[in-house]
Amino acid sequence: DFGKDKKQTGGTLEYVFERIPGLVTRKTGYDIAIFNEPKNAFLLNKGTKNLETYYIKNKQQTIEELSQYDVISFDIFDTLITRKIYDPDDIFKLVELRIEKENINIENYCKLRKQAETNVRIQKNFENDCNIDEIYEEFANIANIALEQSERIKQIEFDTELEFCIPRKDALDIYNALLQKSKKIILISDMYLTKKYIERLLNNCGYYNYFELLISSESGKRKDNGTMWTYFYEKYGMCKTIHVGDNEESDMHKPLDLGKNICHFMQGKKMYNISNYNLDREFNLHESIVLGNIINKGLFN
Repeated sequence: DFGKDKKQTGGTLEYVFERIPGLVTRKTGYDIAIFNEPKNAFLLNKGTKNLETYYIKNKQQTIEELSQYDVISFDIFDTLITRKIYDPDDIFKLVELRIEKENINIENYCKLRKQAETNVRIQKNFENDCNIDEIYEEFANIANIALEQSERIKQIEFDTELEFCIPRKDALDIYNALLQKSKKIILISDMYLTKKYIERLLNNCGYYNYFELLISSESGKRKDNGTMWTYFYEKYGMCKTIHVGDNEESDMHKPLDLGKNICHFMQGKKMYNISNYNLDREFNLHESIVLGNIINKGLFN
């Protein structure tokens, strides 16, 4: 039932079988006892594999490590920038409330917004990527509203993103320290926002003077399917490079599969989830905003 071993780091049936017992156990109300060999002890529902090596490294050590490279690429969202909200999808719920206040009557905005994005991807046969302009053109069609109204809602979505996006403070310090060392910084993102929108978000969060901005919505290449990495390393592979990101698949495994150097910045939400503060339950929109400020602006920024 298992495919041939091609030295994959993820995305295989074996990978699923390796990890699913823990998820099933917790989902059915049981506890997991995880053996920690260095401490010769069992930990309840919380492993520490790789965490000691992650947390032992501080900001200055990270700057020194990254300074060894000529070209440093950074993921943007959850790595350099975070949101003052627990669940990023709750941004759409906020937009829904805000368009209601402007007396724009759209039933099921959140559902239609996601459907519009899916429709555009289907129209493109899931090749390349879509951008926010294409999404809102399709949104006007399926919501049966004028294009002017759709454009207004698009602006409200971006304004909400702009309001809720903040820098990760340590990441900004590291970024600026590398600039002072005259390092070439490339920013990369799988994102439907276009370059002009992302440039505004970056500037609003204090990020300037990067060498290049590579966005999937404009290049048609994505990190998560590997096409962006092929393009990136064809362009910069002759230099000594390292990539910094939070996503274990698109930022870690994909470059690793190509034998490239990586540096992991754990996202604030994940730091919260593995901490003793984790409430381990669902949150409504109001709680999501409060918790997002506590986690992403405060404790785990």
